[in-house]
Amino acid sequence: KPAAKPKAKPKPKAEEKPPPAAAAAPPPKPKAAPQPAAPPSVDCVKAVAGEFWEALAAGRVRDEASSSGEVVGELTKGNAINCIKKEGDWIQIQNVWDGKPSAWLMYQNKKGKQMAQPAGDQAEASDKWMQQQIAIKAAIAAAENGEEPPPPAGGGGGGFESGGFGGGTKAPVSDEEAELLAMLKGFGSNTFEGGDAPPADAAPPAAAKPKPAAKPKPAAKPKPAAASSGPPPGPGGDDEAELLAMLKGLSSGGAGAVGGDDDGGGGMTSSAPKEDNRTLEERLDDSDWKCRKAAYGELAKLMEAASDGSDEVFANKAELIENISKEKNANAFASGVDCLFHYFSKFEDSGEMSVMVATEVIRQGFKQPKVKVVEQCRKTVVQCLYSANKPKEMIDVIFGGLAIDGPKHSVESCKTLTECIKKFGPFVLPLKKIAGKCVELMDKPDKKLQEAAQKLLLELTKWMGQPCLEFAINKLNDKDKAAFLKKLDGNKPGEMKAEFTLRHPSKAVQYDFDEEFNLVIDLIEPVDLMANLKKAEGYSAKVKSAKWNEKVEAFDMIIAACGSPPKLLPGDISSVIDTLREGMNDKMVAVAIAAVNTLGVVADGMGSEFKQYGKSLAQDFIGRMKEKKIVEPGISAMSKFYGRSLALHDVSTAIRNSVFPLKGKVVPPHTMIGVLQFVTLCVGKYKTSLSNGEIDEINSLGYEIITKVSDPKVKGAGVDMMIAMLLREKTENPKKTPVAKTLAPLADSKDSGQRMVFKKINEAADPEAAAKAAEAKKPVAKGDKKEKKEKKDKDGGKDDSKKKDTSKKSSGGGDDSATTKLDMSEDDAMTILEKLPVPNLAAMVKTLGGTDWAERMAACENLGKADYSGKVHSHSPAVVTILQAKTKKFTDKNANVMKGVFKGIEAMAKQSSAESGFDKGSANVMIAIGMEKLQDKKIAPCVRSMLMALAESISPAFVWKGAVKGIYTVKSPAAHQECALFMIDMVNDFGVTACGEKAVAEFGMSEFEKARVELKDVKTKNHCITLLGACYKQKGPAFVKKQLKNMDKNLTGPAEAEFEKVGFDSKTAAASITKKALDVDESADAGGGDERTDLSKSLDKDVLDKLGNADNKKWKDRKEAMDKCVAACSGEAFLSNAFTKDLAKALAKYLSDLQMNNKPLAAAALGELLGALPPEEVDTTLKSVIKPIMLACADGKETMREATITALDKACVFEEKPCQKAIVVAMGGFSGKESGLVKTVARGVLLTWAVKRLPDLKVGTDMKAMIPQLLDCMNDKDSKVRANADIVVGLVVSKKGASNNEILKGMDKLSASAQRSTKERLQNIFDSTDIETPSKAPAPAESAPTLGGHNEEPDSSGGGGGGGGAFEDFGLQPNKHKNKREADAWKVRWPSPPSEDPPGPKESEALKTEWEKYISKDKLTVFFPKKLGSMDCGNAGLEVIHEVIQHCDDLFIDHLDLIFKWFTLRLSEREMVPTLVRMLEVISGCLENLHARGYELLEFEANIFIPYLLEKSGSSKDRIAQSFKQIMETVSQLYPAKKYCVFLIKSFKTKNAKTQSACLSELARVVEINGVDCVGGKGYKDVVKLIDSKDKDVRNSALDCMVSAHMYLGPDLYSFVGDISSKSKDLSEARIKVAGKQDMRSPSPGHNPLNTNQEPAPPQAGAKSRMAPPPARPVPVESPPPVSEAVSTASFGDEILVRLDALLAANHPLDKNSDVYLEGKDVIKVVHSLASGAEPTQFAFNRSTLVSHANAVISKLSACLNLSFICAEAQGESDVDVAGVGAGGIDVQLLSVCLAALMALFRLPELCREVKPPPLRDMLACTCSRLLDDRLAATRGPYAATAAQVIKALNKISIQSAIQAPRSSSLSALLYLLAHPVTPSPQSSPKFATKITTIFSKLFNRILTEEIENVTGTPFAQVGLATIMYALNDFFSVYPKREKGNEPQMEAAVGLLKRLVLHIGREQVMGIVTNTLGTTQGKPLLGAIAKEVPAEGRHRQTSQETLDRQQSVSGSDAFGSDATKQERLAQLKLKLRNSQDDTF
Repeated sequence: KPAAKPKAKPKPKAEEKPPPAAAAAPPPKPKAAPQPAAPPSVDCVKAVAGEFWEALAAGRVRDEASSSGEVVGELTKGNAINCIKKEGDWIQIQNVWDGKPSAWLMYQNKKGKQMAQPAGDQAEASDKWMQQQIAIKAAIAAAENGEEPPPPAGGGGGGFESGGFGGGTKAPVSDEEAELLAMLKGFGSNTFEGGDAPPADAAPPAAAKPKPAAKPKPAAKPKPAAASSGPPPGPGGDDEAELLAMLKGLSSGGAGAVGGDDDGGGGMTSSAPKEDNRTLEERLDDSDWKCRKAAYGELAKLMEAASDGSDEVFANKAELIENISKEKNANAFASGVDCLFHYFSKFEDSGEMSVMVATEVIRQGFKQPKVKVVEQCRKTVVQCLYSANKPKEMIDVIFGGLAIDGPKHSVESCKTLTECIKKFGPFVLPLKKIAGKCVELMDKPDKKLQEAAQKLLLELTKWMGQPCLEFAINKLNDKDKAAFLKKLDGNKPGEMKAEFTLRHPSKAVQYDFDEEFNLVIDLIEPVDLMANLKKAEGYSAKVKSAKWNEKVEAFDMIIAACGSPPKLLPGDISSVIDTLREGMNDKMVAVAIAAVNTLGVVADGMGSEFKQYGKSLAQDFIGRMKEKKIVEPGISAMSKFYGRSLALHDVSTAIRNSVFPLKGKVVPPHTMIGVLQFVTLCVGKYKTSLSNGEIDEINSLGYEIITKVSDPKVKGAGVDMMIAMLLREKTENPKKTPVAKTLAPLADSKDSGQRMVFKKINEAADPEAAAKAAEAKKPVAKGDKKEKKEKKDKDGGKDDSKKKDTSKKSSGGGDDSATTKLDMSEDDAMTILEKLPVPNLAAMVKTLGGTDWAERMAACENLGKADYSGKVHSHSPAVVTILQAKTKKFTDKNANVMKGVFKGIEAMAKQSSAESGFDKGSANVMIAIGMEKLQDKKIAPCVRSMLMALAESISPAFVWKGAVKGIYTVKSPAAHQECALFMIDMVNDFGVTACGEKAVAEFGMSEFEKARVELKDVKTKNHCITLLGACYKQKGPAFVKKQLKNMDKNLTGPAEAEFEKVGFDSKTAAASITKKALDVDESADAGGGDERTDLSKSLDKDVLDKLGNADNKKWKDRKEAMDKCVAACSGEAFLSNAFTKDLAKALAKYLSDLQMNNKPLAAAALGELLGALPPEEVDTTLKSVIKPIMLACADGKETMREATITALDKACVFEEKPCQKAIVVAMGGFSGKESGLVKTVARGVLLTWAVKRLPDLKVGTDMKAMIPQLLDCMNDKDSKVRANADIVVGLVVSKKGASNNEILKGMDKLSASAQRSTKERLQNIFDSTDIETPSKAPAPAESAPTLGGHNEEPDSSGGGGGGGGAFEDFGLQPNKHKNKREADAWKVRWPSPPSEDPPGPKESEALKTEWEKYISKDKLTVFFPKKLGSMDCGNAGLEVIHEVIQHCDDLFIDHLDLIFKWFTLRLSEREMVPTLVRMLEVISGCLENLHARGYELLEFEANIFIPYLLEKSGSSKDRIAQSFKQIMETVSQLYPAKKYCVFLIKSFKTKNAKTQSACLSELARVVEINGVDCVGGKGYKDVVKLIDSKDKDVRNSALDCMVSAHMYLGPDLYSFVGDISSKSKDLSEARIKVAGKQDMRSPSPGHNPLNTNQEPAPPQAGAKSRMAPPPARPVPVESPPPVSEAVSTASFGDEILVRLDALLAANHPLDKNSDVYLEGKDVIKVVHSLASGAEPTQFAFNRSTLVSHANAVISKLSACLNLSFICAEAQGESDVDVAGVGAGGIDVQLLSVCLAALMALFRLPELCREVKPPPLRDMLACTCSRLLDDRLAATRGPYAATAAQVIKALNKISIQSAIQAPRSSSLSALLYLLAHPVTPSPQSSPKFATKITTIFSKLFNRILTEEIENVTGTPFAQVGLATIMYALNDFFSVYPKREKGNEPQMEAAVGLLKRLVLHIGREQVMGIVTNTLGTTQGKPLLGAIAKEVPAEGRHRQTSQETLDRQQSVSGSDAFGSDATKQERLAQLKLKLRNSQDDTF
């Protein structure tokens, strides 16, 4: 236990008066203090080897290098510290506080302030440190003897003060100063009590008394002191000691004036303190908290002094201890905690109170502000656990503290748990519970709580070992995990011993340990997923919701139900998997991502049990990864599959097809990369073995990627995969080398790129070998360099100019070849420097290695200031080498020395000249070191000055590149701040052009993002914004448009504000550029200028030869030549000459290269070449290649068309300025027979380009030649082409490129109808000659740009001001007045159909007036042309809106109500079908965009748009009507259902019958999803009225609404709708019966129709059909049961189904004596009794109750039947124990009762009629698959005796259930089983798939034969055909065509289809499909009918005649007469009853 503090002298007893104060007497001279024990010698205080530092400020010392570590001591300014080692911002120092080895001090805080630094004089610091140790040792020794500590020896350093160092001897102070000091410090330890200053020769206490090493004996009670005026004995006297004790009791925050009464004490005068004569018990119960506090302190001392718990001080203190724990005053409570601690530490009978006291201490003690009080509270809680009678209850109390929502409770409770484990070990505590809570706390967002949880985990790991806690350790990030494991180095769990043993330990738990004493235990408890989901509130509703956010919440519930970490009990979770699979395919990406993540968690929890889903889901994932946002979640989820439920060979085909797609398939690059990253991840998991086949497949795939794929990112992913493969091969089995053999051909490849890839893979897989190889090459390279230098010296430095030229060439972006290491040795460097006339060079270098920092600093500066005239380049490496060697590779800890280094380099760089600049390799070294040192604010200014000097010497771009590279390795925010400031200086002084515009922009954006996300540093973000502002000031909007296209939205707003603030002033900015590099060509960096070079000198001579070789086998040579062209021309400027023309022609030739990958590369190279030519001469070169360019624009690949148009754009635009001549040449390519516009494929890109570039042409440019082609485009099939053609023609008119008559003459070649429509559109264009496309007219210079490349235009109207500027390409400005328009909507209502007239010119003008505030003038003309009345007047406006929706983020939402009004105007005009189709596409895109954002329409927006949408929905054209239907479905997701239904009901008033029908159908759909409440009874009255409509479609749609309502209301439908005519009621009932939806069911969006017996709609009137009218087969809806029956029905699930669930959830092997097993078997017997006719007495159920729960009972019994095959103990090798728990055997008893119960159920006709497809499907899957169980086929073994009977029973129940169930259910269930393979069990026989298919096919054919041969009347007349149609459609969607493996399945399904057509009629079947499924959903089935049952020329009579003829020819009736049928049916039934061995 820690040593106790020395006690102050106790106060006198109450009856004793204190000695009178001698006020008049002079201050007595203090007697000589008693001599303390001899101070320890220096030998006993040994310093650990290290470096001595000096504390620059007060600081706390902690037990670990983290601000969350425990404080072990404190330092004051000036203390000496012994530094052992340095880690980051922390230093480990010698611990002199608690003797433990670890003590850490933060020497630099987060703000960059230095808290400590190395001492300048190590010897002096060592002496000082030693004196401090001697002083503390002496103080401890004095305290042990009860003496005062001696004064410190000397004035420096002092002793340790309250865990830290004191401040040394203080000078005497006056009385006034002493009193003031007392007032300020609240009577602290440095205050002089009494009022008199101490004598000059007395030193104040340097430190509080340290804790003695041993506990002192209790002091005897003091005797009363005699009143005396003489000097008190000893120093200070008793009266002074008494006064001191009273003053120290004062609270620093207490109330009252200074000098007042406190704790019953006196004031500050020298008078005697006030006497308190009460007993301790009375004072403990005082109402004054100050008295209680003092009494608590006195009681704590008495308890501490007691030897053990038998002392009388502990007697009868239970009530007092309770009162102390509930003390409400914080100060008093802090004093009373010590009492609680001692009470529970010593008093053995304190266990009963431990829980209560600990609860209170946690509740109010852990929230105390003082750290020491909280620490004492934690210790008290630990002692409560020590003494508790029930330790487990104490742990629950601590867990309760974790749940308290306080700022400190949870953290302190976690720390308490850690301390408990340290004291007592984890094995006497609830170990699993603590470990689980630890993992839970690690996931909390509170960082402090996370750190505390990590410490708890560390303590648990020390005791229990790593293996059992590996899952928790893996939750840490890489950095924390590395630190965590480092702390465990050397830890051995077996050596951990508990410090104490609990007084009342719980019953010991026996644990198992491995050989290394690691605990063997599974800490993760499995959970029941389905049970947890049933308990989850709202899960069922959310998972079925149509809202995407609720679906995401439902998936989160699934994740929560899996536990953390996830671990699930085995069970059937197929419903959850189906739900997640459906969510994964959801159109909403957020839902899909959530589903994918959830599937990963579920797979992780199920482990190998997930194998049945892993393969199919992984393939689905790969297919879904075409969506870029799903790539990363998909990889993460599949990685959880891999190893346990997925192998690579399961998805090898999908992986290959993703990288090398099949013909006609397109796979985006991100999908390829994601798939390869997944494979790489799998390869890296060494625990999962790879088969030889998998290795070969991966090797083959990787090799093909490297050699065939051109995309660099995809190839890079393939290279990473092969690196992982090679690394695994070398790690696991170096002798086998399949990977190395696969890669070997790359080493000898002619392609240099492949050779580089080979080298990269081998170096990455074996970095040590690569490093050795590089090291082996160094000496040779070094010798070569030395020889070259000697040669240069002999030649007098002739090569300097060459070096200068080299630096020039690379100055634009830094020299990539320059290294950041120096190969020169120190001796070589001295040899070079000795040639210079540097005075005292040797002495200077020697001084650099000395110990005097001042001399070393001066030597560094002098070395740099030496005369290097003309030789800076050759001597700078030598200087840097010397400085590096003398400063420990620039890691010298003295900041002044490093200052000297940087100043020296700066001085040397300033001596540079144009002929000799600073060496780039040396500069790279200094730049990298400078970036590291920027975090030191003392050094940072010197670093920045040095970098500026290097920029002048070499180039700003070079330094910029090096600085960017260096700063990204530094994590200090201070360094990033300084770096950003330096970058700003660079841009301001050198100009952004010299630094590189692209590099500056990329740094500004990336550094801002890093500061925002990683550093969390506001200053760095502000500096980045300032940097971009400086660039804008120099370059203006052009810089924004060119370099800041991809700016993050978080940077957009601040950057725009900065741009507006600084403005664009190129003249002022240019004048501010004061510096220029010596050897940088700025014009070249800018990409232009007057100085141009010859391209032929920059390219290899063989480039033209390679391009001229058209041999298809030489495509790689051509590709290499093109790559070189791209690299040479990018960003450069060249002369236009014969070589460039020849090169352009050669490249243009390969725009149609046979090698597909070369074509885009040829286009890119041609574009770079044309862009590098002079703008005034580029037209001649472009003219020679314009025809190939036009042809390439018609390429079939979109990527090629885009690449070509990009190349054309580069030729026509130079530095954001259009080249008039080049544009004219390009437009010339639009005309003639070989025009680009002749090809319809090219029209889209060419016209889009023309819309962008034609505004740049001068007025009067002749464009007559392309008029015929433009007019042809105006009649194109593509609406977008037509719209763009209109715009281009308008531009031709506005630019006066052709007259109106010339344009009209161009129509001669058009057809007559085309001429009429075109002439009308041309007249509209002529009437608005000012029409313009989205122009690129530059905004005024002073306006700030809007990011994304759009410039702002001034808002002359005053609208739309403020925020973001205008989007010039779209003409819209941010609209901030939408709220006002919403508020004023009721004043000016927009007309609403059908009751009001449509909007006209008045509304159009009003909209124009409103909108012109936020729209540019040219766009106003686009939206509101002069001539209105026809839809096509809005073509151009539609395209603008489309672009706004696609590209302007939230901009269009501000304009949404205005856009809706514009849509209604156009919808109300004369219809033009092409325009209407395009408008619906734009509207659909707009609404889908809103839906993806989760937007909900505002009420006034809905009032504008929805009425017109519904009014126009009744189109007579199917395509348009379908588009309206899809839009209406989207609108229903954007607006509340109730409000939407109001609009639907209002639309019934329209006179258009088709509109009524469409709206009724939509209402039926909405009701089916949301229920009838969204309409209400009043609304349904309007529906009922339309049932009597004359229009057939309206009637049918109204009846559909009735069917939807009946789904929810059942027989209550008619009371709900009110009055209804008998005719309408009859029609409704007939439709309801036909629809087969009698059962009321809960709403289920996307419900599976297989769950119902749906009947088809009757054939349309007039259709020929020989079908008999549908008989009354459907079971009528039952009336509500009586009350008693209702009660029994309600409890049936509780009594029967719940017990079956418990049986299914029980652990395997089942305990046959357990209650769960016995009750489960009993309820199965009850089911058998009910089905057999007996009424069991133990349950109040009857047969009708059983029938009402038929489907649930069948499902449960099927599951129990399946359970019986695996739940018993394994009896032999044939029993497969999948879970490894000893189960896997067959429980014959459970099997028997299940079969008997199922048999009895299917003998009940009324129950059989209720059976639905899903439960029947599940039962047949179980019974049929178990027929193939090998154990039943064995002639020997534990089951041989009963196997035959089991097989017979399974056969019988399968046949009986399929025959007795409704025919639609049987056929649907079997179709599903034929389409969806059943997963085989581990005990299944070989060839399971083939055998099970045969069984299902035979059973299916048997049921089909029963329906055809053994029914009365027409076959299929009484069958629910709708259900069968759904099942057939599902089947043919799985098997769309016959293949080799699906012949039996196809034969069965096609056989059914043919018989349906035969007996019902082909047209009738197709009508049923269309009415039931619709043409879209029913496409698979309709296709199968067309393919498998082709239409005949005659009606069904012909088919029947043919059948009759075949029967007569064969001489037998294939189906027999009616009598024969009846006879055969009777025979079959008899055989079914009596047969016991009927098999398939």
